[in-house]
Amino acid sequence: MEYSGLTIKYPVNRPLTDLDRERQLHQKRKLEVPLIYQLGVIQVDEAGLELVDKYYALKGAMTTVMLVPVAMVLLFLGAVTGFSLTTPGRMVQDWPVLLAMYGMLAPVLWVMNWGFRKESFAYTHYPIRLDRITRMVHVFRLNGTVLSVPWDDIFFCTDTGQGGAWNIRGHVLAEDRVTVLETFALSPTAGKTAHHIMLSFWEMVRGYMEDGPQAAIALAQVLLPIEKERESFAFGFHRMHAVASGESTPLVLVWGFISAVFAPGRWLAMRTSKIPQWPAEVAATFGKAGTPERCPPAAVGKSGERSPLRT
Repeated sequence: MEYSGLTIKYPVNRPLTDLDRERQLHQKRKLEVPLIYQLGVIQVDEAGLELVDKYYALKGAMTTVMLVPVAMVLLFLGAVTGFSLTTPGRMVQDWPVLLAMYGMLAPVLWVMNWGFRKESFAYTHYPIRLDRITRMVHVFRLNGTVLSVPWDDIFFCTDTGQGGAWNIRGHVLAEDRVTVLETFALSPTAGKTAHHIMLSFWEMVRGYMEDGPQAAIALAQVLLPIEKERESFAFGFHRMHAVASGESTPLVLVWGFISAVFAPGRWLAMRTSKIPQWPAEVAATFGKAGTPERCPPAAVGKSGERSPLRT
């Protein structure tokens, strides 16, 4: 699971590295690779392309990981406390131990709450809009503000994050064209051996902005119905399970079990989070060709794309 930028901020106010330059993706340079969209498109038409953020596919995993151990510890302490309260003479003997146990739990609860709120009580997703009319890229930041930057001014490159997972990062540079002021990431992440996934997704995005919308429109057969409404429990499960699309049957079955475990946490994270709303000036210049149809939950995971498990 790749949470760079969410749990640990991207390094900024630093110069581009030699590795950044080595892995640069050029807006004007076509790559001869097959196109994929990795179930990461919210809407697409002749005017613009809207992508989901890289955290969306596995949203809910962190919430589950944070809540389950805390619930187990609290149930244990509650049982011990209840036993002491209901057994004559036990509370006088046990209160120092109970007080120490609750005191030790306090920092753990603080960390768990910090991780929990990274997904829950936040935003359902953090969309990225690419506007072909104005040639601008609009990024919905984690704090609810919007970054708007010209497509041609962004320094794109592939990079590795937590666990060595690959992702596509966009660096906003200062006037010196060397200093990184801000960084965002496009939607897909891929395992250590799947760098080609990044190149294929990038070529879909690059081609849309540089060569025309036809290929991306034809490719994105399943659009995520999350622009104006929260996903259902079933849709959330299907979207998480789709991460293993194209893998071997045993791996698909295992990931199905994992998705079922994470699904309640995803539902909770989605229900407690706000749906992002673009500012009027961004919304006014996008989507002039109409709104795409909603896709049914069952459609997710049936595209046949290979979506390697995130690390």
